[in-house]
Amino acid sequence: MTSKFLFSVVCLSVIAAGCKKNDEGASATSGAFLKPSDFPTTGLTQLTSVEALNKLQEGSEVYDNKPAGSTPTGGSDNPNDPANACLESQGPKAKIINKETISFDASIDLAPCLKIQAGSSTPTDAATPADAASKFEFQARFLQNVTCPGVDLSEFNGKTMKELGAEETNSGIPAALESKCGSLPAVKVFGNATIVVKFGTLDASGKIGIFNKEGGACEFTKVDGGFKLNSCLSANYAVTKYTEDDGQQKEEKSLVLLEAVNVVDSTEPAAVWYNGGKFNVTVNNFTGTLLYSGAAIAPTYTLASGSDSVTGQLSATPSALELVSNPRNASNFVSKQLQRFVKKMPR
Repeated sequence: MTSKFLFSVVCLSVIAAGCKKNDEGASATSGAFLKPSDFPTTGLTQLTSVEALNKLQEGSEVYDNKPAGSTPTGGSDNPNDPANACLESQGPKAKIINKETISFDASIDLAPCLKIQAGSSTPTDAATPADAASKFEFQARFLQNVTCPGVDLSEFNGKTMKELGAEETNSGIPAALESKCGSLPAVKVFGNATIVVKFGTLDASGKIGIFNKEGGACEFTKVDGGFKLNSCLSANYAVTKYTEDDGQQKEEKSLVLLEAVNVVDSTEPAAVWYNGGKFNVTVNNFTGTLLYSGAAIAPTYTLASGSDSVTGQLSATPSALELVSNPRNASNFVSKQLQRFVKKMPR
C-alpha cells in the first residue's frame, strides 16, 4: 500500500467451478510465510500522540507516491561493480504458478556483498570498513505475488525483474507485466517480508504483510481514475533492541496497521495522495482514521489513545533510507525490492 503494489495458481476436476475458486486462492498466496495473526497488537511500546503521528507520517504506506528525498544512497549504479553484481545475483527469478500468478521469492544475505563493498558503504563507527562489514548482518526474505485472472504469464517464467522491465516504468511494476495485466477489471496482490539487522549493540527485526483480513490476496478493482482497494491490510511490525550510552538496554516494539476502506489508487503517476477512501489506522497504542479527499489534497487524520488525541492534515515527508542509513548501497538494494510490496497496480 505505499505507492504501487506488486504482489500478489491446475485444477482438472470435472467440478471445475468450486475447485477453481479454491485453486486460485491458493495460487495467489503461494509461498506465504506470514499471516495477519503474526502481527501482534499487544505488548507494544506506548507512544505519545506526537510520536504516533510521526511514525504514521514517515511511513510510505499512507502515500500514493511518496515524494523523493535528497538523502544520498551511496554506492555505484554500475552493473559491473562487484558489489552490485553480488547483490543482483541474489535477486529472485519469476516463478509462474497455474499460468496466471507471477511470484518473486528470495532470501538475501548482504554480508558477502558488504565485504566486497567495504568502503564508503559500511558503517562509520568501526575501526576499519572491512571490520565493520564483518560485523554487520542484514538478512531479508521477501515474497511478491501478482495474479492476473485469465491471463497466461508463462512466458515470464525464470525472468528477473530487470529482464521484465522493472526499471522502465514509474510504477515500479515490470513493463512486461503492465502490458499483460494493466487492462484487467481486477488484479490480486499479495506480499510478505521479513528483515533482520544486527550491528554492534543494535538488534532489529521486522516483518511486512500485504493481505486481506483472512490472510488471502488483496484485490484491486478498476474504477474511474484508478483502482479501488477494500478490506486489505498493510501491516508493518518491528522489534528493536539496543544499548544506550549509559549501558542501559532498551527494547521497542512497533506496529503500523492500515485497513483500506474504498481507497482509490490514482492512475496519475505524480499523485502524492490516494484519490479517495480511508484507512482505519493502528499505530501502537493509538487508533484512528486517515481520510482522503483527492490526489492533490493532504488527508485528514484522527488518532486517539485514552485522553491523548490529535487531529489535523498530514504533511508530505520526503523519502529517506527507511531500512538502515548504512551501508547505503546494500540498504538501497533491499529497499527497492521490499518497496515493491506496496507499489500500485499496473496502469
